[in-house]
Amino acid sequence: MPDSKITTRDGAVGAARYRIEQGPGDHASVTVHRRYAAGLAPSTAACIWRVVADFGSIKVLFPSLVRLYLTYPDESTKQIGLVRDMAFAPPPGGRDLAAGVEQLVELDDRRRKLAYISVLGLPLRDYRSEMTVVGEDACELVWQSTCRVTAESAAFLDTLASILAGGSNQIATHLGLS
Repeated sequence: MPDSKITTRDGAVGAARYRIEQGPGDHASVTVHRRYAAGLAPSTAACIWRVVADFGSIKVLFPSLVRLYLTYPDESTKQIGLVRDMAFAPPPGGRDLAAGVEQLVELDDRRRKLAYISVLGLPLRDYRSEMTVVGEDACELVWQSTCRVTAESAAFLDTLASILAGGSNQIATHLGLS
């Protein structure tokens, strides 16, 4: 019988709060909440969404990005299907670049929601991440990733929470809100 137990861990990185949930079975999620104060023109929410919705501008969220290749699904300017192939500088004391390939699968300007999947690079299965900006001026970014883990890959959820929280904090720094 599959494990029906759910475990939860909460934490924070700077102003971003996160929750890691594991279970039932091999299912897991990481949810990051980051609030941003009002005050940007035309509105803080519009500015945050502009950063989030630009799938190809991931360097804004992750300054350690050292390589980015974008592959468009066709010759049009539509973004759904856009693939980003990325490499990041090694962490302090590390030697190897971290790499990943992600594909944009949903972009809804009206609901301010973007979703992407990991195609390659993460030690997680069935990875999907959704970023939603909630609010009209002062706002909150909700960045939720769902996946399936193994006993060996479950520890990566803590790393993922730190990565996503750091990215949400970096948006504030980029826009001068921190």
